[in-house]
Amino acid sequence: MLGKSRAICKYGPMNDYIDGFARAWAQANPAALQRVNTQRGPGASDGLDEILFVARIMRLHRFLDEALRAQLRTHAMSPAEFDILTILDCQGAEGFLRPGEITRRTLATTGGTATTLRHLEARGLVARERASDDGRSHRVRLTASGRESVRLAAIDAVSAQTALLTPREALTPANDALQQLLEHLGDVNGPSEG
Repeated sequence: MLGKSRAICKYGPMNDYIDGFARAWAQANPAALQRVNTQRGPGASDGLDEILFVARIMRLHRFLDEALRAQLRTHAMSPAEFDILTILDCQGAEGFLRPGEITRRTLATTGGTATTLRHLEARGLVARERASDDGRSHRVRLTASGRESVRLAAIDAVSAQTALLTPREALTPANDALQQLLEHLGDVNGPSEG
């Protein structure tokens, strides 16, 4: 924030918890930063920027995850269930996905997806049916009850997370930077068709 006085810790200026933690970590673990310097060569970043960036993403994730979990509890829904129901809702009223595609889109494990799908099916939020093109595999679709549940949960989840994401003017450049990093990592295509 502009005009905010910067606290000074023994490792340099400190604006937030992450600044202080990362600088203390760098002082306590100089060998890790030295290795980065050796690998990158002269004139490269010392690695502290990367540590600060990753630590802030992880801390932001924690705040957002806590807000999401609190809202989902009011809907008797876990984050994994919410993810799967949201992905299925995006398929439209008649859309379906195979469990393997759900696993890829959620970045979950096969076992985690299977367990979550069993819970959702037992509650009547999803339905599984044999795939017409392969009798050995299944496809999953959202039931009307599942669609209603996930849409109500989404309203509360988005409201809770939006309340945390201020100042809003910081979101566009942050989003652009994260998008560039994800593209650099090869995360450029949306989900494939189910």
